[in-house]
Amino acid sequence: MKTTLLGILLLLSLTAQSATYYFSSSGGLDTYTAEQAKNQATPWKSIGKLNAIMSLLQPGDQVLLKRGDVFSGTILLKASGTVENPITFGAYGTDPGKPVLDSRLKLINWTNLGGNIWEASSSLLTSQPTALMINESLQPLGRYPNLDAANGGYLKVSSHPAGSKKVFSDNTLTGTINWTGAEAVVRTQRWSLERKLIANHTGTTFTFGSDANYEIADNYGYFLQNHPAALDKEGEWCYTDNKIRIFTTADPNTQNISIANTDKYIDINAQQYLVIDGLSFRGSKINAISATQVQYLTIQNCVFWASGVNAITVIPGSKTGEGNAILNNVFSHTQNNAIIASGNQMMIKGNVLKQTGSVPGMAQSGQMGIAISTDGGATIERNIIDSTGYSSIRFFGSNVLIQENVINHFCLVIDDGGGIYTWSDGKSEPSNRKILNNLILNGWGAPNGSGNAAGTPPAEGIYLDDRTPNVEVIGNTIAYCSNKGIYLHNSRKCIVKNNTIFGCYTALGIIHDNNAPAFPVTECDIQNNLLVASTIDPQRTLLIFQTRDTSSLSKLGVLNNNIYCQPFLTDGFIKYKYVPSNTQIALATNLSIWQKMSGYDMDTRLSPRRFSLSGEFLSANLIENSSFSTNTSGWSSWDPRGNTSNMNWANNQLDGGSISFSVRGNNLPSSRLQTLLPSKTTKGKTYMLSMSTKGTQRESITAYLIQNIAPYPIGSNYYTVNVDTFRQNTEVLMEAIVSLSIPSLFLDVEAKDGTVYFDNIELHEVTPTNPDNHVRFEYNASANTKTFVADKHYLTPRGELYPKGSSIGIPAFGSVVLLVTDLTTGIKKFQKRALLPIPILYPNPLHQEALSIVLQGYDPQEEVLVGIYDLTGRQVYQKTWNVGNATEVTLSIEDQVFSKGIYLVRISTPNGSSDKVAKLLVH
Repeated sequence: MKTTLLGILLLLSLTAQSATYYFSSSGGLDTYTAEQAKNQATPWKSIGKLNAIMSLLQPGDQVLLKRGDVFSGTILLKASGTVENPITFGAYGTDPGKPVLDSRLKLINWTNLGGNIWEASSSLLTSQPTALMINESLQPLGRYPNLDAANGGYLKVSSHPAGSKKVFSDNTLTGTINWTGAEAVVRTQRWSLERKLIANHTGTTFTFGSDANYEIADNYGYFLQNHPAALDKEGEWCYTDNKIRIFTTADPNTQNISIANTDKYIDINAQQYLVIDGLSFRGSKINAISATQVQYLTIQNCVFWASGVNAITVIPGSKTGEGNAILNNVFSHTQNNAIIASGNQMMIKGNVLKQTGSVPGMAQSGQMGIAISTDGGATIERNIIDSTGYSSIRFFGSNVLIQENVINHFCLVIDDGGGIYTWSDGKSEPSNRKILNNLILNGWGAPNGSGNAAGTPPAEGIYLDDRTPNVEVIGNTIAYCSNKGIYLHNSRKCIVKNNTIFGCYTALGIIHDNNAPAFPVTECDIQNNLLVASTIDPQRTLLIFQTRDTSSLSKLGVLNNNIYCQPFLTDGFIKYKYVPSNTQIALATNLSIWQKMSGYDMDTRLSPRRFSLSGEFLSANLIENSSFSTNTSGWSSWDPRGNTSNMNWANNQLDGGSISFSVRGNNLPSSRLQTLLPSKTTKGKTYMLSMSTKGTQRESITAYLIQNIAPYPIGSNYYTVNVDTFRQNTEVLMEAIVSLSIPSLFLDVEAKDGTVYFDNIELHEVTPTNPDNHVRFEYNASANTKTFVADKHYLTPRGELYPKGSSIGIPAFGSVVLLVTDLTTGIKKFQKRALLPIPILYPNPLHQEALSIVLQGYDPQEEVLVGIYDLTGRQVYQKTWNVGNATEVTLSIEDQVFSKGIYLVRISTPNGSSDKVAKLLVH
């Protein structure tokens, strides 16, 4: 009891001794005594005085700067508090503004050099400034070509010596301007933009003063900056030899022009238990706050604007940083990275970070433009991040929680990054890493200057890059990313559950490639995710799975119970690639075939609604012989590379007559069917190709339009149609990219030995479906439930019905996907359709314990009843089947013993839209 009482008395004594010191740049005097400076009426004046009295500060003390005042200089923070009594640096006074730390150098006495170029000099201009502001507006360095020029303002590397990191040539340069002394800003990788001083420019060849981080890449982009010859846009500037030049049509002597000229505003080294609260930092040259070997530092309620490099850098150094917190601050127009922090038990919460590293050429060299980067244990929670040059959040280490952040617009300058990104060297095994309930939108990617790389710009929503282990990705919403929503790239032991991915080029990517050949994607648990396509583009996918060897396909772990919602297409939305060292096998397919070949997604569901690809038909069928009732007239075949093919008329393979096209040989390009169209096709118009197919094996067809006379321009993109061993009805929208006066339709059949049957080939000009009229996506970027009233009848991909006028709720940091439906009470009955094909049964005769039934023409929302009867009329088997987008149902009938004989298989629907019977023979 005595010990406890003594501790309380000691604590009260320390608290009573705590002091508050006041500073005012507008009304203070540094000649006041320490006792006087404890009174707001007699504050000290300068940062210099604060540094001089730093040794006076004791645990529990406060240093308060007057709101609305502007202070210059660097605070050398050399004091520590205790866990009970931290030292606080904050604000006082009634002014609504914050105290401002601003040490920018104002430039005056501008000289007109002619041509709207002005120059000012100062002895304080001893090195390259990181930022220049005109009337408090941040200005970019002058560059050539300008940002609004072709290719986003990038020139192109023509060639470089093998292995060189400092020499390259551009054969398009005339050599009129000598760029020696300028900076070359070179895209050496998709994820790296490097600023290098040009030591020599001769003709078309540049030589840097030092090596770049990566080898220079041919066909990648570069631009030139910080040179007088690049000044031709309002506000552009450059620096050389203690001088600043700007391009302006106004007299700069009448404007407020300043440069970032003080490296740091607060510098902390080897201190602990400090609070920085409610200050404003404007235009630091390097870091607004630099903290090394710190523990239990809290930075809160501050504003950081136009930091020349990073706004906050926290480095533990030789000590392990513990308990540092960055809370409720606002960051804007940071030139490089906003928050770089290492340590353990870090908390980064409630911050707003906008325009981070978003101006090409203003960040430092390399992989920069990151809003929040942490190395070590951290909670990153409820931050709002918008417009980031590279990745918005990057993390490394164990014990990481990233939750309920709102991320928008990222990978704007460089890419191959993500809204949330991590990777590993594979040597350590970090653990306890969770990415929960984040909202990630608009990963755009940066294609300009990235060479001739094929494919979409790689901006991923959540990117678990090479060798990443032990990350849980749960409950997130990712939408509108230019590449993958969630990307597992050579990563392992990860959990991906209950995420919604909407409108990304690929919803979920599971890729093992040569970047980390020893790290296949294994031991993962991927379940209950909603993958939604918002487009009729057949190139976009819901799942892509790539392996380097066939054995790793089976080692993934669990992939099941997901929803693949592609409400416009029935095929091609799942892609599997097997990419060994010497060849590649690629398959674009549907859920049914994916289930059979992989064994995954056995309980995964498809979209409960399917919408037509086209609205109104604007033309009659442009193919003159499309049903092949009696012959194949109007069609011909061709073998471009020595394959052999035979085109014949066949009966009773599909609907009466059809084309039988047999190919022998494996030479590329493939063998080809073609027909001349009777009328022209027009650039910009959309045509719908539909056909029925069946093959002797699985293969693919490539469809496109082409001019029938030299030089044979291609009139549309290439579209892939999959063929299987059972009948499939396929629809493809083809957009005309060139007008053709004498067009032909080409159908290239894959170079495999086999036969494909074609029927009902039609081509119509159509108005394409507008997906926005059928699929609605809403999200909630707040911490409270958001509700709205349904303006139409809606059905969610999970099956919930929302009649028009009902209330729809979206949870905090969540989303909802809605499919327009025609429900009034339940789902509306479907109209009866005539002449549905008779179901195909196989094997028939039945020799094994599984019977497959191929269904065609049924609505994907339809429920069918499969009944098997013997010839006495007795039902021996019954099963209800939800069609979805599947065209084939396999019935497991091992519990039913069939006697030899003939049976009737009846397919019926509860609403009476179809009733078909097929004959089954059992041996």
